[in-house]
Amino acid sequence: MSNINKRFFWLSIGLTVLHLIGASYYPYFYAYFNGLDQAAAFATVVTLLRVIFLCWLAYCGYRTLHDQQRLTWLYTALFFVNLICPYFFN
Repeated sequence: MSNINKRFFWLSIGLTVLHLIGASYYPYFYAYFNGLDQAAAFATVVTLLRVIFLCWLAYCGYRTLHDQQRLTWLYTALFFVNLICPYFFN
């Protein structure tokens, strides 16, 4: 794995951990912003950030697919963890 692919991978792991921690506090953040009448804006921002993050993982997986095909499963696993796991915390 090249140096830039290692950086992308570790950055993706770090963002996954932050995403899962943030997803566990999502109902509390939503309640806070609902009290400020900003729940719709909060939900929109969270959805946009989630889509951007999933696109980032898809892009990294695509780059890895062209460089080293045997490591693509790592990004596929991260993609599905980030796609499915936040719904378990709600």
